[in-house]
Amino acid sequence: MGIVMDGATNFMDISNINPKPVYREERFRTPMNAERDIGLWVDRIGQNKCRSEIPRLRVLGQYAAVYIDEGEGTFTSPVTGRIPLHPCRAILLFPEIPTAYYPKTEWQTRWIVWNGPDAFTLERLGYLRQDSPIIHDSLQAVSQAHKRLESLMTQEDLAAVLERKNIVLELVRRLFLMSRGKQQTGVLNEQMEEAVEFLRRSFNKEFSIEDLAHRFACSATHFRRTFHAYTGRSPREFITSLRISQAKELLMQGKSIKQTAQLVGYQDVLYFLRVFKKTTGFSPKRFVHAAHLH
Repeated sequence: MGIVMDGATNFMDISNINPKPVYREERFRTPMNAERDIGLWVDRIGQNKCRSEIPRLRVLGQYAAVYIDEGEGTFTSPVTGRIPLHPCRAILLFPEIPTAYYPKTEWQTRWIVWNGPDAFTLERLGYLRQDSPIIHDSLQAVSQAHKRLESLMTQEDLAAVLERKNIVLELVRRLFLMSRGKQQTGVLNEQMEEAVEFLRRSFNKEFSIEDLAHRFACSATHFRRTFHAYTGRSPREFITSLRISQAKELLMQGKSIKQTAQLVGYQDVLYFLRVFKKTTGFSPKRFVHAAHLH
């Protein structure tokens, strides 16, 4: 038939969805006792670059946030119908809700999957909403949480267990604020959104706080305070995060340390080495070696 009707009598065209039975994800990580006790755990994280394929409805069985780094596509569920997807969008997935999301041609995504009774509580309280699964993640909250979790997923000590939960809670908080819109949150204003987008495009150039404040017609103190309220980080920390993220990709592509440093905005290679080690916990060489091992 190609048509599904939900309880609210909203019709959804699924004629382009694979008619086979809905695929149910059965892969779950068994949480440790400490993870069960604190009520929320990260099941897994990942990233992928893939081409378009025949779309198929799937039930994940857990909560997840998927971030679109590059590419465009479509999201479909019985709750929302069909929604176009663009870069910098976060997709929220819910247990027992069949969904399909797929690129037009190809895209690059990264994801975080979590579970536990506290995850259900967050949905019950309205921090996660099935009718608003697509969020413009202008702060790259999913991407940043993913990067923070990369070094924690193999650790089993109590500190790592708690830190993983805290990262997910902070991710949900930031997605919740962005989903409410800048008028309701107060700090998510148009000026800072423009500043974030500007820095994302120009992170490899040198700017002082005064330069940025002048560009956005405010004082340096106001810019610094408002930017931190909007992103949770100072402008310098935000730029460093963007630079190191790009540096990781360039190193994995085979660029030399010197080339990478210059391409992301560091003319002093020794300074780049210090910043990279402080941010990631690895030297560039050790990072590449560890990444290849995985």
